[in-house]
Amino acid sequence: MQLSCNTGVLIPDDAVSRMDAAIANAKVQEALSTELVQPGGLAYGWLEGALYITDIVGSGTSAQGLVRSYDIAGKTYATRIDQGLSNPHGIAWLNSNFLVICDQGELGDDGQGRNAAVVAANPQANSVEALVPPWHNIAYNSPRHVVFDGDATLWFSDPTFGFELGIRPAPTTLPYVYGYDMRTKA
Repeated sequence: MQLSCNTGVLIPDDAVSRMDAAIANAKVQEALSTELVQPGGLAYGWLEGALYITDIVGSGTSAQGLVRSYDIAGKTYATRIDQGLSNPHGIAWLNSNFLVICDQGELGDDGQGRNAAVVAANPQANSVEALVPPWHNIAYNSPRHVVFDGDATLWFSDPTFGFELGIRPAPTTLPYVYGYDMRTKA
């Protein structure tokens, strides 16, 4: 059986088997929690059989966002992204090279919000770049979760968690779920 995921990528049988084994293995792995500080979202790397996990080290303005990978077979961690993220949470694969990450941003010493964004991250190059522009030039509240549908639309939630947790300024909009068409960039 081949599984077609919602990004249009055909996933081979052996990858489905590895995923099933990884999920079963992850359920009993106590090691998953020992290396992580504040884990957020999870994405499974089909090609290498690794879990990708958003994590936050530190707090307040000294918080640093990371993306770590956990090799299921080798039971080892590697830090894949260690720059360009503040408070990452939701994570999903855009394609075989890039992850999409919802970064909740941070509250600067001046009381201004910074870096709330939906970004594309390349784990092999340790790089992050903006992916979804602000809606009508209004800053996002606190992007949190991300998924793709079968029509190449990226959906992400933008609740007010950041303000409620004291890491973002007062909301600029109501909590929304946004859809962003990857083909038309709108």
